Amino acid sequence: AGPTWSRYAQDVYQKNIARVIALDVSQTMNTADIAPSRLERGKYKVLDLLHNIKEGQTGMIVFSSAAFVVSPLTADSNTIASMVPVIDSTIVPVQGSDITAALTKSANLLKQAGFTNGQIILITDSKPSEDAVVLAQKLASDGYTISVLGIGTKQGGPMTNADGSLVLDSGGNVTMTSFDSVALEKLAKSGNGNYVAFSNSNSDINQLLDETGFNMQTPSKKTETKNLWKDEGHYLVWLLITLSAFIARRGWLERIC
Repeated sequence: AGPTWSRYAQDVYQKNIARVIALDVSQTMNTADIAPSRLERGKYKVLDLLHNIKEGQTGMIVFSSAAFVVSPLTADSNTIASMVPVIDSTIVPVQGSDITAALTKSANLLKQAGFTNGQIILITDSKPSEDAVVLAQKLASDGYTISVLGIGTKQGGPMTNADGSLVLDSGGNVTMTSFDSVALEKLAKSGNGNYVAFSNSNSDINQLLDETGFNMQTPSKKTETKNLWKDEGHYLVWLLITLSAFIARRGWLERIC
């Protein structure tokens, strides 16, 4: 409330949390069993994650048969969010799905930024290989947890291209996709993280970011020092006490009025 006429230095601390979001952009993610498509809803979830992450640094990769960096770790989530709308299944030249490559690339981002622990958030509809499960377990032992947001329904749906046209097999039949939530749950458990099924609400995002144990192990880090105005309002208390003493005296107001 003031008055103030001097400043003081105040250190600002934040949890030194590091996360990498790995978004699957393989062709199966164009399936429309979750309208308008698994990939579009996955992109919305990425934006929700970026909006709800308040501390630390975040990076992002996309993957199909190979993994590519969208953004290295940064404290500026808006930079990553600005790139999300243009992502589609054609951004990676070779189709397929390699979760092992996604985990490897994500872990490398964390290590290159100097983080000895962190979280990898995998958004996918693909079935992990046994190699991916083994890698998840190793990364967890190294301090990197793997949480999974499963995008897809049990009944699956027809596979489409990025332009919405149906994908046909060699016999001219529509290619159908499947979704294996059990395998993805196993991957998350091996990675010491959470498996979360896609939700139309924000409950899935809240579960992915509910890292009670992870946050407790993560030390705070000084991010900056701010010069703040020093409030000297407490000096006014003595002036008010003095005035109150005079006002309380009988007849004092009649003398000055």
